[in-house]
Amino acid sequence: MPNIDNPHGLRPLMRSIEGGPCQVRQYSKDASEALAIFVGDIVTLETDGNIAPNGTPGTTRWRGVALNWGAAATLSEHFIVANPSAMFEAQDNDDTDGFDAADMGAGVNVELNAGNTLTKVSEHELDESSIHASTAKDLRLLGLLNVPDNAFGAFGRFEVFINLHQLREGVGI
Repeated sequence: MPNIDNPHGLRPLMRSIEGGPCQVRQYSKDASEALAIFVGDIVTLETDGNIAPNGTPGTTRWRGVALNWGAAATLSEHFIVANPSAMFEAQDNDDTDGFDAADMGAGVNVELNAGNTLTKVSEHELDESSIHASTAKDLRLLGLLNVPDNAFGAFGRFEVFINLHQLREGVGI
């Protein structure tokens, strides 16, 4: 059975690479932020201490993933899965043919698609065309999400962690 195309951002698995629980912190999005934050959006911390859902894949240092929605151009409070070793699940965007077992451990950027305004859920995906084994990327592929309706190939769902995290020293591991 083929995988289903269902972009949903980064879903926290609520465990870290080390096996412990994840840290969730509260941050604000200021009213001057022109973009909404959707559930599952990857966000960055701006110099003013507020979060923003925009950045440049492959170069932005990310703070974490939003657990709640906030309207554009509106002050809002957000719970963010913020620890650098937190694990998430995300869908491959099927730029070519999907990821396979040989791709695990490689770096990949996030594709910052606009969220779904009806469901308030992110549509960020793993950008398959950006995969590279030795270059620092936004995320690191850990493995195929172990659920019955998932397989390697187009639109597969994978366990990842934020490689370019603001709280991680250096770039890429």
